[in-house]
Formats: sequence, C-alpha cells, structure tokens
Amino acid sequence: MFSDENRVKLLAKGENVVASDFGNEGTGGHSHLIYAWKTGQPQKFVVTAKAESDHTDYTGYWFHPEQKTWKLIASFRAPHDGKLLRSLYSFNENFGGSNGHLQRKALFGPQWIRLADGKWQEITESSFSHDGTGKENRIDRYMGVEKGLFFLSNGGFVPGYTKSGDKFTRPATGHAPEIQLPAPPAKLKPWLPTYKDHLVQQLTDIRAAGLYKSERIITTPQDAHIRVIQSTGSPAIEREVLNLCANNYLGLAEHPEVIAAAHAGLDRWVTGFPRCASSAARSNCTSNWKRSSASFLGTDDTILYSSCFDANGGFVRDAARSGGRHHFR
Repeated sequence: MFSDENRVKLLAKGENVVASDFGNEGTGGHSHLIYAWKTGQPQKFVVTAKAESDHTDYTGYWFHPEQKTWKLIASFRAPHDGKLLRSLYSFNENFGGSNGHLQRKALFGPQWIRLADGKWQEITESSFSHDGTGKENRIDRYMGVEKGLFFLSNGGFVPGYTKSGDKFTRPATGHAPEIQLPAPPAKLKPWLPTYKDHLVQQLTDIRAAGLYKSERIITTPQDAHIRVIQSTGSPAIEREVLNLCANNYLGLAEHPEVIAAAHAGLDRWVTGFPRCASSAARSNCTSNWKRSSASFLGTDDTILYSSCFDANGGFVRDAARSGGRHHFR
C-alpha cells in the first residue's frame, strides 16, 4: 500500500493497481498492488518526491521479482506541500480481530535515502511507536533487530513488549542500491477512480470497521457439531465449531429416514422440472404435498417456497401490504 493524506490527486497508477480515496485516518489517496505475494520472499520498494513551490509529487515503485524490473505503483500530487520526504516509517498492522491469535511479523531493510545532491545515505536507526490498540488492548507487539534488519511483530499472544519511543540500531551494509527506475508517465493528469476502485475502498472501510463477514465453508454433514474452513486467509485452517445458525431445528437433516425418502424422491421424480411451475406446470408429488399440508394446517391452499429467503421476499411483503387486516399462518 502506498498512501498520502493531504487531499491528494492521483496522477497515474500502474498495472494491477487499485486506487481510490483514502478515508478514516486521512483525507488523501490510497493505492495497493494486486500480486500473489509469497511469505518470506523479500520485496523492494522505492518512493520518490519531486517538490515544487506549491505541491509535491510522490511516486511509489515496486521491483517485480520474476521480471527483474521496477514497476510503477502510483503517483500522487499533494497540494500545499512543496517539501521533500520526511518522517519516514514502516508499519505492520492487523485490523481483523478474528486472527489475532496468530503472530504477524515483518522484516524491514536495508533502508537507504538519496539526498538532493544525489548521494545515498543509509538509515540504520529507528524508533518504535504504536496506536491506541497497542496501548489499551493488546501489548503483544514489539520491535527489534533480526538478521541485520528491523522487524515488527504483533498478535499471537507471544512474549514481547516494546515501549513507544524505544530506539533500535541495525548494522550498516555499506552497499548503496543501484536502481534504474522507469521513466515517469509522459503526461501526468488527474485520474478518476473507477467504480471497481470505489467498491474496493468501501470493502476496505468495512473491514477496518470490523463489520466484514467472511464466509465459512462447511466440510461435514449438518449436525450440532460441524467442521468449517475460513474462506479467507492463508494457510486455510479447519476447526470444529458448535452449529447455532442452521435451520435444522428438529435435527432431521441427517436422519436416516429423511435421507432415504430423499433418495426415493430422486429415483422417481429425478431432480425436478427444468422450468418454474407457472410455465411448465407442477408435479403430482408437489400437488399431493401441498394438499396434505393445507389439510393439516386447515387452510385453503399452501404456497411452497424453495427457501426462507424466498418466503420472506414473496409472502411477507404482500402480507404487509394488507395493513394487518388478514391473519396468516
């Protein structure tokens, strides 16, 4: 992710990059690259700043590991700036509390900065900071130096605690980077986000607010206890849970007689009619079931819905239009 928080304008973006407005923490622009990231594979990034009297153009680049070349992520123009890079930082954050039991660790470095005179200067000192969550809710977050690199870690309930403001020093490599960046876009102009980018940003905000619902995949038959796989995250984790959200109220979903009756229905009536009843009629089996149900309930007829969702959409709406003058059951 490459972002800037000063009501910026997006000037250009690279291939497979999603860009949109940046909300919540700032009022600027946000962009992130869609790529099959591999855990443990080092990634290289460069951020440049071109300062003018009344604005600064910030541009982010990423080195493609397979193609061995630098790629544009995005270029933003920050108005009312006119300054070069300052207050540099890296971060490791996790907005999803559902996987807070897993440790999240990232290594950073070596870091270099090229000064205005073109000389490279190595950054070997850094300090630690955290947000409100790290102050009040979770203290399993810390910083250190490992394999000559700075690292940040959070989550996992592992021993480790670093005070905000603690300083660290990593060993210098002494090897300045050799970088051949691609030429900037020939003509930079304000870029309007696509509707897809708008939707991606909305989902990002929903996740940040803790309101995103991830689908779980059930790998066992319906029962009081089932096994599920979380559909997001890597690696996939399967676990046993107590099933409290099924419509299997009477516990008949796995009853042998119900299963045998379903097989018998398939053997006689196959999988059903290829079209809806309004245009292709209905089976004798369905008619018998509707008559039996109406007789049992003491009603004139029975409407058969394929799901509770369909029943709510097709029946409750019409019942509500009656203004409560009729009694339904």
